[in-house]
Amino acid sequence: MEHFDIGVVGWWYGENYGSMLTYYALHHTLKSMGYSVLMIHDALGYPEGRIKWNDTMAPMTFAKQHYKYYDQVNYTELGQLNNLCDTFICGSDQLWNPLIKRVNSDYFLDFTFDEKKRISYGTSFGNKSSMKNADKFIEKNKKNICRFDAVSVREDYAVDMAREYYGIKSVNVVDPVFLPDIAVYEELAENAKEKTEGDYLLAFILDPTIEKRKVICQIADSLGLRKIYILSDPNYSGVKKAAEVFADLDRFIIINEISPMNFLYAYKNATYVVTDSFHGTCFSYIFHKNFNVFYNSLRGSDRFESLMKILRLENRRIYTDEHIQPDLSSVNFSEADKNISETRKKSLDWLKTVLQTPKAKLPSIRLANPNIEMLHKNPDFIKIRILATLLRDYGIKHIVLSPGGRDVPLVRMFEYNEDQFILHRVTDERSAAYFGLGIAAQLRQPVVCVCTSGTAASNYLPAVTEAYYTGIPLIVVTADRQQIYLNHGEDQTIPQQHIYDGVVKKSVTIPEGAGYKAEYQTRRDISDCILESTHNGFGPVHIN
Repeated sequence: MEHFDIGVVGWWYGENYGSMLTYYALHHTLKSMGYSVLMIHDALGYPEGRIKWNDTMAPMTFAKQHYKYYDQVNYTELGQLNNLCDTFICGSDQLWNPLIKRVNSDYFLDFTFDEKKRISYGTSFGNKSSMKNADKFIEKNKKNICRFDAVSVREDYAVDMAREYYGIKSVNVVDPVFLPDIAVYEELAENAKEKTEGDYLLAFILDPTIEKRKVICQIADSLGLRKIYILSDPNYSGVKKAAEVFADLDRFIIINEISPMNFLYAYKNATYVVTDSFHGTCFSYIFHKNFNVFYNSLRGSDRFESLMKILRLENRRIYTDEHIQPDLSSVNFSEADKNISETRKKSLDWLKTVLQTPKAKLPSIRLANPNIEMLHKNPDFIKIRILATLLRDYGIKHIVLSPGGRDVPLVRMFEYNEDQFILHRVTDERSAAYFGLGIAAQLRQPVVCVCTSGTAASNYLPAVTEAYYTGIPLIVVTADRQQIYLNHGEDQTIPQQHIYDGVVKKSVTIPEGAGYKAEYQTRRDISDCILESTHNGFGPVHIN
């Protein structure tokens, strides 16, 4: 298969006019910038929310006409895409909303290699409240979202959500449908097969109700429009529900054929529009149609508020309270045009910049955390980082962890870098040491065992003794207290510096104190120990 500049992950295949046109707009924008684009299909194999898409469905028919795309595969096979694409973009729509069951780690580009550039354009978290009580979702995806090189979000409030929940910087951009010139949509509209005629009110209603039908008829009557065309959610159940609610065939004409071209033609030629759709509202503006909108609480009313704030058209909202009459005056689009023009330019400039800038030169999206900065300056933490870095650099993979109290910083360092190591958790230290001994004996490679201080370290002695006399490369790492606490009755504080004397090839105690000399000695002593485990015969070493 040919190579592509960009692979796009998103809902371009969805039975939703907004999704289809969102990704058509993003694809068109990237192509117009000179990039080759591969659209990536929905991965299979996750526990829930994913389906095998039928190639005859309307969005797939549309996709075949306009895109090159990667067929559906099991999520375990997504890594193959790294051979096909240089950059990956997570597209717009609610791909990061934890309340949507189909959202999983592939939408956070977990399958991409470290050297690949990762960008999100206008991705949405959903409503302001979507992330509440989503701790497991956040914890699962935080690592991957922090791997992004540049993040932009669709709603203004999402900038705060990105900072609060993920600790990352993001920018607010316009929805992709605002990026192309209107001529792009007008050209598509000319290919419509089911064309609307005459003066009419267009009702694009995703969630039809009798109450909405009543309001739509009242607006049409007030405007002197007899004919009402109905666009529904573009799937079988959506069309069926619309037919049930808008059953008066003398007044309503349902556009049955699901096609983005039919959708655009209906919008382009409408006299007036009423919608409860986010993207229906977007296209009301794009085609400069007088319109009103129900803020659809079923699909997230916060998104509508953010959009209408950009458009400066909050007065076009329809309230369910029958005493609040909708504003049917002609829309003054001048302020909206000015605002959209500015934000569109900023959005395009941002996208061009992050695509053109080499990955290594893009600033980190991670926000500085004062507590983290203090931790990074802590001399003990610096030495733990040196230990983990040297173990990684010397190619040591297997780490046996026995979590206690004082070894928590050690344990966390390895857990936060689990992609670099193979971790084994064995609570009992005597068992853990023998577990590590067995792995090292089988692989004939050094294996690390980590435990807390005091008698926990004593429990390693039988396995360390056996490793010494059988020539097994075991690296024992023991947490300890500062020496001033020795012999003062402190809990679990015993002399550990020479605890394995006679049955280890080398033993070092990491120096106390801060500064270059302490760090230099730490680096030198740990390196000596690691190398000694396999130098002139295998055997155990001790890093205290």
